[in-house]
Amino acid sequence: MDEQAVLPGLQRYTYVFPRAESNTLHVLGFRLDTFTNTASSVIVSNVVMGFAGVSDPFTLRTTTNTSGGLRVLELTGQPGFDYTALASTNLSDWTTIAILVNTNGTVRFVDHNSTNFNQRFYRAVSP
Repeated sequence: MDEQAVLPGLQRYTYVFPRAESNTLHVLGFRLDTFTNTASSVIVSNVVMGFAGVSDPFTLRTTTNTSGGLRVLELTGQPGFDYTALASTNLSDWTTIAILVNTNGTVRFVDHNSTNFNQRFYRAVSP
């Protein structure tokens, strides 16, 4: 839109991407050049953004299995994503202990540092 060619006041313009299809990338850009002392602005609405992360719930639990005397933890979740396992002794300060590459829906791992603490809490986060 050329500021010199549009009507004064708030105007509404609608643009549609040709052949907009699911899972495609489009770029919409704006450049506001001042030709007069009139303030210009752009409001963009009705935009659907894609979600590129885990969409299914996931769980992290301790199992009854042990490996080398240590408890085995198990993450169950949507395959094809990496999950971050975190540990804490106070539920406030969390430390990354593992990056879990989930290729088939279940990842098992052991916290080798767990014996250094009186208590240890675990959680997992997704990208």
